[in-house]
Amino acid sequence: MYGIGTVARLAQVSVRTLRHYDDLGSLRPARVDPLTGYRYYTPDQVVRLHRILVLRDLGVPLSQVGQLIDDDVTVEPLRGILRLRQAEARARLTAQTEQLRRVELRLAQLEEGSMADYEVTRSARSTSGSNGLATRQRRSRGSSTSTAMAPAIRG
Repeated sequence: MYGIGTVARLAQVSVRTLRHYDDLGSLRPARVDPLTGYRYYTPDQVVRLHRILVLRDLGVPLSQVGQLIDDDVTVEPLRGILRLRQAEARARLTAQTEQLRRVELRLAQLEEGSMADYEVTRSARSTSGSNGLATRQRRSRGSSTSTAMAPAIRG
């Protein structure tokens, strides 16, 4: 049997993670010392932990991991779960790629000077963008600016 610290080092997880898995019932220790509360695991449990970690790394929620391992799921249901994870990851990647494109476009505008007469601000009342960002033309010196808008981002 291995102590909790040894198992944590072998699997490269924290002791806290192992305790969390115990609390959820995903990985109960084979033995708990009644005097110290120290947890001990068998080699089979280390294998189970590695399966848990692989599924978690693939984005499978912990609530499904235990069931997948306990039910000794066949290839088809696992394939379906992984395809769902794949679709979700692609959707996140697409959204992040679009955000990166917008940031790069704004940077290019700022660097080439085409935004020299504009300030990029965040407005609580702005309706110009889904993220609350708005651009406004700078006013000449001496004229007042709207106080509802946050200070301009200047580079």
